[in-house]
Amino acid sequence: EEEALAMGRRGRGRGRGRGRGRGRGRGRGRSRNSRTSTSSSGQVYADIKNNLRGYIITCEQRKETRSIREMLHLFNETAEELYPDDYSDVSNQSIFIALDTEITNLRKKTNRKFFKVDTDCIGSYFIRIADEQIKPAEFLSHIFRKIKENPDGYTTKFTSKILPIDITFPANVQGLNESLKKLIPQHFNETNVHTYKLDVKRRMNNKLVRNQIYGAINSTIDQFGNVDTKTPDKIVIIQVIKGWAAIGIVNASDFEWGFNISVVISGKQPLHPNQIKQIEKRKREEAGLPEKQPEQSEEQIKENMVIESSSQDTEEESEEIYSEYSESDSEEAVMMITNSFRCRW
Repeated sequence: EEEALAMGRRGRGRGRGRGRGRGRGRGRGRSRNSRTSTSSSGQVYADIKNNLRGYIITCEQRKETRSIREMLHLFNETAEELYPDDYSDVSNQSIFIALDTEITNLRKKTNRKFFKVDTDCIGSYFIRIADEQIKPAEFLSHIFRKIKENPDGYTTKFTSKILPIDITFPANVQGLNESLKKLIPQHFNETNVHTYKLDVKRRMNNKLVRNQIYGAINSTIDQFGNVDTKTPDKIVIIQVIKGWAAIGIVNASDFEWGFNISVVISGKQPLHPNQIKQIEKRKREEAGLPEKQPEQSEEQIKENMVIESSSQDTEEESEEIYSEYSESDSEEAVMMITNSFRCRW
């Protein structure tokens, strides 16, 4: 705490003047009031609390701020459409009083429905849902349906995947088992038997192993469903980032295009490199073109140029050597010609 407080006071970073030393400009140190916790070694970790609902969002590295602005605008716009705020009746008030009342309500922090939480992992962040009536999976599926109906009205430059999360917990086996006991009965039970698929992703964590994750899930879900990787009814999302983890369960039919918002906007699934090669090969066969030769390096190109030039120089010599031998000695002539080529190479 003392180290974090000292960092917050003096700040770190380069100054505005020339030079590479520490400057007196605005620093990036973290104070005691920061939303992060500091270990005994001084390393700062994200302080994501348990039982949070929201979205894990991935984006381009070093573009987190712009992606957060995109997503908060999209989420707030959709929330106002689905869950409008209940303002008092201002029909009998003047326009100025009505505007002041609306601005005051908008500035209240209690009216905010979404909050950004730092994950301390480059290229990803967490958006927490503060409104109890917003369901992460249903809210996101509604956004994707709107995008499919009018893809020209939406653009994203920095955001890639949006993963709905129902619960967060510490990244250990005990926290995983407790979270599954809370979440699984809401989606799987004796009357609702579904097939499911696992979507597991770990970042900067080596304590919660995949075998432990699969074992915990199979022991709780297998009695109510079976694994189906091609056409599942449910998708179980498990994300592990540093010292915390999260689980989300969604209907597979609501996310046919996956969770990548740029793919939903474009309406085109990205192809695997092997699929692209097969398509190119089929087009060449239909056009009657020869198979595409693999690309050569600069060294191979130079070597081929030397071979071509040497072959042109030795055409006349090979004819002279071949003319010296009779037809019966043609094999010996061929050996002499090949030896002369090898010497040139």
